[in-house]
Amino acid sequence: KDSGLARLSGALLTVLAGQRAQIHNFNSLDFDAWQISTDSNPSNGFDIVLTNPPFGAKIGIKEPNILSNYSFGRIWNQSKLNGWTATEALCASEDPQVLFLEFCVRVLRPGGRLGIVLPEGMFGNKQTAYVWTWLRQQGNIDALLDCPRTAFQPGTDTKTNVLFFRKSERPE
Repeated sequence: KDSGLARLSGALLTVLAGQRAQIHNFNSLDFDAWQISTDSNPSNGFDIVLTNPPFGAKIGIKEPNILSNYSFGRIWNQSKLNGWTATEALCASEDPQVLFLEFCVRVLRPGGRLGIVLPEGMFGNKQTAYVWTWLRQQGNIDALLDCPRTAFQPGTDTKTNVLFFRKSERPE
C-alpha cells in the first residue's frame, strides 16, 4: 500500500538477497493486479505462506470486482439441513483478513502449509462460523495458537491467534 516502503524494502532486499527476490506494490487481493504486476497467476503457486495480513473492520473491502472473486466476498447463510453455504449475493463490505485468509489458502499448492495471524474474533464469533466450514473443506487445521493480548504491542492491542493449516491434496 505504501510505495515508499516498497522502495525501501526493495533496496534492503537487494542488499540481502541480490537479484533472487523482488518487491511488488499492488493490491494482493486483486488477481488481475497480480497478473499485471508480476506477469503470473498466484493460484496454486506456493508451498508455504507465512503472513500477518492487515486487519480491521475500518478498512473493509468494498470493490465488487474483488469481492466477486472470493467465496468470502459473498453473503453466507446457515440452515439446519445444509450448514453454511455461500449465496450469490455480494457483501457490501468484507474485512480484509477474511478475504486474505481465503486468498492464502487458494494460492497454496496441494499439501502446502499456511501460518497466518488473525484476530481472535474470526474464530470465536458465530457470525464467522462459515470460515471454519470452508477451511475444513479445503484441508486440515493443524493448530490454532492463542497469542497473548500484548503480543503485538505497542502497535496494536488486538487479541490474535495464529492459524496453522495444511491444504488437502484434493479439497472436499
